[in-house]
Amino acid sequence: AVGRRRRRRRGGGGGGGEPLSALVPGSHAFVKVLHEPFLRVSPAASDFCRAGGHPQLANEAPVLYAGEVEVDAEGVLLRWNNLSGTYKGEDEKCYQTGLPLD
Repeated sequence: AVGRRRRRRRGGGGGGGEPLSALVPGSHAFVKVLHEPFLRVSPAASDFCRAGGHPQLANEAPVLYAGEVEVDAEGVLLRWNNLSGTYKGEDEKCYQTGLPLD
């Protein structure tokens, strides 16, 4: 899935969290964990389709969806996917991420 250029937030619940601009440019692993209103996002950047660390992000919690988000230098979401290596979410369940679907 490829999203439009939008700012997204990660981190704490209730609208809290750090803006994606807190991340270095590049691709970052993410997981969406059951009962959490945010994505867990790795601070380590990689090339798109090469981000790793999903098991560490999940920390054995039940995962609804996993993949990568790519951000530019201003923290604008460029694109995202469902590649994680260890978990392959069904395309029709990608809405669980809260990321743009267009």
